[in-house]
Amino acid sequence: MPEKCIDVRVRPKPEWKSMNQPTFLRGSITVLRRFLTNARVKPTLSLRRVGCLFCVVTLNTLLAAQSARYLALRRVINRNTGFAHMTRGVNMYTLYALRTCVSESDIAVLSEMLRDQDRITRMATASVLVDLGAEGRRMVQTRLAEVKDVSEKLMLQDALDAAAKSGYRPILQYPLTDAKRRHIHGCGRSLPK
Repeated sequence: MPEKCIDVRVRPKPEWKSMNQPTFLRGSITVLRRFLTNARVKPTLSLRRVGCLFCVVTLNTLLAAQSARYLALRRVINRNTGFAHMTRGVNMYTLYALRTCVSESDIAVLSEMLRDQDRITRMATASVLVDLGAEGRRMVQTRLAEVKDVSEKLMLQDALDAAAKSGYRPILQYPLTDAKRRHIHGCGRSLPK
């Protein structure tokens, strides 16, 4: 049976009567109109559909608002990771750049970053959280109690042990020359607070 050929150059005319609205708005209204038309056919599902639509929109809004600072801090980490022997890793530049961008008000975002999929992000975040003081250490200890993976536990315990040593030097007191400070890609003006 031969298939029906469709000419892709010819677009069907839109059903919308008013042509003065932007194209994306017309498309959204058409989708919403079809959604509500289908909802009227099955009245028992209409509340479920509207509820699901509301949940999806709310979830996307919350994730977008929460992730701006999170993504900006991840960008700082990614721009300052070191590469040795074809392996990506954390060095003092990474820790210094992240520490200059955060304060005690960012502890909640940093504690979320301890659950990131990227091990380098988690490692840098744990070291910076421990450097932020007692509240940061408490967040790392809380995460240590939750984690079941042995390598993850060791990484978090190393960060806590390094800060507990008598000769511990805070990250911002690390000796750097002016040339090395210019090499670090910190937060700059574009980082949202």
